[in-house]
Amino acid sequence: AEADLRSALASAVRLQIDFVANSARQALAMAMAYRGRLSEARALQTEAWEWFVKRQDVRMAALSRLYLTFIVALEGDLEAAERGARATLEQLPERASLRPMAMASLARVLMARDCLDEAAVSRPGLHTDLAQADQ
Repeated sequence: AEADLRSALASAVRLQIDFVANSARQALAMAMAYRGRLSEARALQTEAWEWFVKRQDVRMAALSRLYLTFIVALEGDLEAAERGARATLEQLPERASLRPMAMASLARVLMARDCLDEAAVSRPGLHTDLAQADQ
């Protein structure tokens, strides 16, 4: 996947198709994150996020920010990841399609920080799921 994403990014940049280039950056950053190449992932995702923010594309900027939250959490900075997830939730309209993903991201970070009561508010049913996992 990485080689294909790099090729797509290079083609989009060469053809000056900026939306496609930044969408490819988003996907490539996540591939890099899953492979443990976190600093490269963060740089790519930040570049995509900044581009979408500049174009006032709320949905794609929110998606990039949620991906950044994931990368930052993998880097071990759970406080920054929590701030990112909360900021994304604040910026998304109440009925935005990405809102459930943002809520899940916040709940995941809160669970990692051992803030289970607060995570349960972000993700209803969490206590039930945790109780079942203990059995």
